[in-house]
Amino acid sequence: MAHTKIASKFWPSLGARLAAGGLCLAAAAGAIAQVLSNESQYVNKNRNTGWFFYRDQNPPPPPKPAQVASQPTSVVFAPNPAPAASSILAPAKLANPFSVSWLKEKLPILHENAINNPSDENVRAYKYAERLMLDMATNYGNAVERVVAADPMLNEEARFPIAAAARASALFQVDAARKEILKTIAPKTGIWFVFDSTCSFCHTQYDTLQDMVKEYNWPIRYISVDGKPLKGMTTFWPDPRGERSKTLGVQITPAILLVSPPRNVTIVAHGALARAALEKKIVTAAISMNIAPPELVDVARMQERGILTPADINKLQTQKADTSDPRQLVEIMNSAIYGTYDTSTKR
Repeated sequence: MAHTKIASKFWPSLGARLAAGGLCLAAAAGAIAQVLSNESQYVNKNRNTGWFFYRDQNPPPPPKPAQVASQPTSVVFAPNPAPAASSILAPAKLANPFSVSWLKEKLPILHENAINNPSDENVRAYKYAERLMLDMATNYGNAVERVVAADPMLNEEARFPIAAAARASALFQVDAARKEILKTIAPKTGIWFVFDSTCSFCHTQYDTLQDMVKEYNWPIRYISVDGKPLKGMTTFWPDPRGERSKTLGVQITPAILLVSPPRNVTIVAHGALARAALEKKIVTAAISMNIAPPELVDVARMQERGILTPADINKLQTQKADTSDPRQLVEIMNSAIYGTYDTSTKR
């Protein structure tokens, strides 16, 4: 009974405490449930960011922009400054209509317009400009033909025949003059043939030389750079390691030199040549050495007449004339070309 009395004495306060404790537990459970709900929503929302993803839920607020005291804005339109005198561009000078300069500028534009927009108007404009260009070219060609036909210094047919029959006759004269030069210089000159017995081209050139030497009765000296003769060769001059030949300018074999005593020596050719080419080179060398008969030189060089040589051009450059004047230009050029013709054709 005593215990019952004691319990009843304290029951009211114990009940109140238990009731308060229940309320606290209920509140705590509600809070926990709210947290779990928030976490569940956060996880469901960010499940694709990865297991170790971290994001601060409360990032610091962005800094506030500095406040500038507002002032009334007034817009003032200043007048455009005058351009400096040096910056003023003068209008482009247009070429004279329907001139060559005008066509150079206009044709590409008209052509592009006709391609971009091939209307009848654009195409017709381009074709008329093109027609003008072709007509001007035809007029120029006709004038060239007329002027060249009337001026022998410009006429290629007058310089050397072009027609088949006349050309064949002229070439025959050239060939005859060359052979006459060879006959004339053979008794007073000699041929040196530098060779190597192991050189296949030297054997070929040796056979060619044999025929030419027999025809003109030309004295010839065979010089071997390896000390051995070619097949069929009875006499030769050894030149160990080609030391003497090198002093004369020989670089490869076979080599042919034209010798005019006492000290006039020139290299005619390096390498194997056909007989016609070899004879032509010997004649050219003889003319350069001034040992060919002058009366035959002009005929032998008939194909070269009317052509200004480097010496002629150098002399022309020393002329004091106003080359901007067409008359003076034609006069000095005509005189220079006329001087290249042989005396038998001058009148």
